Amino acid sequence: MKRRDFFGVVAVAATGLNLASCMGSSSAENTATTSTTAASSELASHTGVVTLYYEFRIAGPENATMLAAVDALSTSLAAKDGFLSLSLKNTVGDSTMVKNYPKELKGVLGTAYTDGFKAGRMPLFYALFIRFENYTKLKAAGVESWFDTTVAPMLHLYQPGQNGAPPTKLALAFDYYEGYFKTVAAGNRTAIYATEAEIVTFLKTQEDTPDRGYITVENHVAIHSSKTAEFNEKVKILLTTAQTTYRPDINDADFDGGLDPQLIGQPGSATNAYYRRAVTTEILQNLQVETNAARSYLMHGVWQSVMDHENSHLDVRFVQSSTPTGTYVMAGPVEPFYETRRLVNKA
Repeated sequence: MKRRDFFGVVAVAATGLNLASCMGSSSAENTATTSTTAASSELASHTGVVTLYYEFRIAGPENATMLAAVDALSTSLAAKDGFLSLSLKNTVGDSTMVKNYPKELKGVLGTAYTDGFKAGRMPLFYALFIRFENYTKLKAAGVESWFDTTVAPMLHLYQPGQNGAPPTKLALAFDYYEGYFKTVAAGNRTAIYATEAEIVTFLKTQEDTPDRGYITVENHVAIHSSKTAEFNEKVKILLTTAQTTYRPDINDADFDGGLDPQLIGQPGSATNAYYRRAVTTEILQNLQVETNAARSYLMHGVWQSVMDHENSHLDVRFVQSSTPTGTYVMAGPVEPFYETRRLVNKA
């Protein structure tokens, strides 16, 4: 089975490289292949919360079938011991501010993936999170083989039809990524969570239900694995800053307490520097190390809008807090925007 490092796959998925016809990029193989790291003793010995995470691309004609399969999985997992939540998120665009581009470009790629799909230039891109109390219970639930047997067979390129004919499924298949992550820390507008009990509660009460229209960001980065412990401490500080800062705040001349009684800021836009503080934040660390000794991370945040997120990156407090973690990054950042399509919390 073909294997690639995490960030190599993320770069392809997040930039839409190697497009083929109107349905998107593909591996040059007849079956979908996974891009994962080898099983590690770290994963086997980890006793806390585990997120089984997938990134994949799928052609439009297969989308409804895939969504139905995820719905069926959600129903099955709801009764499994240790299940916490499942979320499926559709990539809709990319952040420009995470790249430190000029502020005039903020949000310009906010719907780039959605627009590319509508124009017939790209496939659909998804991220899938399956959360369990621990790896033992995840294995017992039988979820590890589900993707290979259910979704992977759908991940094929389609050739556009001619003269009104339907698209034709091709032998070429998309590759995908699979990884196991632990939650280092998390937060919402109430508190920051670091203990195992707090993280369990956080993960079974996810807030980004599809009806709320929130925007998820996933900052994909990688560091040298030998720096894992110290990076985890640094990144908790960044998470706290990202979760608690907003504009305007009580130190801003234009702050109006009457307009902001909850102290969360005002909606961001292309013409202001305001932003509401993040709805939730979470740091996910890969429990497996890549072949080049890289450790991958997902900086997972939920915001009320694209512009709220983009403006947050222009806040000097955020910039100052991110610098100490940025010095560790050996690959990245790549930060797509997502909309939640499915969310099931443990009842």
